[in-house]
Amino acid sequence: MTKLGDDYCPREIHTIESMPLICQWTLSVLNKAVWKTISAFESYKFSDASTVLYSWWQYQFCDVFIEAVKPYFENLSEFEYAREASRDTLWISLDTGLRLLHPVMPFITEELWQRLPRAQGKKESIMISEYPSVVEAWTNEGIEEDLEIVNAAVRKFRSLRPQCNENRRFPAFALCRGHHITNIMKTYEFEITTLASVSSLKVLVENDIAPDGCAEDIVNKNLTVYLKLEGTLDTET
Repeated sequence: MTKLGDDYCPREIHTIESMPLICQWTLSVLNKAVWKTISAFESYKFSDASTVLYSWWQYQFCDVFIEAVKPYFENLSEFEYAREASRDTLWISLDTGLRLLHPVMPFITEELWQRLPRAQGKKESIMISEYPSVVEAWTNEGIEEDLEIVNAAVRKFRSLRPQCNENRRFPAFALCRGHHITNIMKTYEFEITTLASVSSLKVLVENDIAPDGCAEDIVNKNLTVYLKLEGTLDTET
């Protein structure tokens, strides 16, 4: 919430297509969480609703979005637009996510919701606010599919990191087979280097060879990832 700033004023989003890809993805998966939660409640499948809510908050909002936008808040001028778009996405996610979660956790959601910057026409209590509904303009299946691959690659990169050098960043490489997977890895290079905590990412094509001294793992049949760990261990000691 501190990332919103004291002067933040909630506003409607009209140009979703111009927002950073990670913001577009966050709104799309939030939309899907809204739809799944409402469907589960209407079918009296309360356990399913809780699972959807937990999954969105933990594995999509916190693990991906919050981590991916951290560089935007380093006050660099090149990130000015991305920073503002991230604030808008952050506010929408918190407001919608808390209202979505309210029937399951009424007291903590009321407390947190009251601390959010107040939007025009906002009700006095989350209890009498409208329950979230699907916003068709937020849905983007293409970006969701891309991020599935990106997140899978990030998990592989993280698993290759040696536990004895958790804070050190290593060069990363992605061997891509096919134009589609190559475009995805190039398009989301910034997000991958941020989420995987690598020093750099070089995209390799089918005839390229990863450098020596790399640990490797297979993401899928079209993507293999490498982390250059040569020199990580001191063999003399």
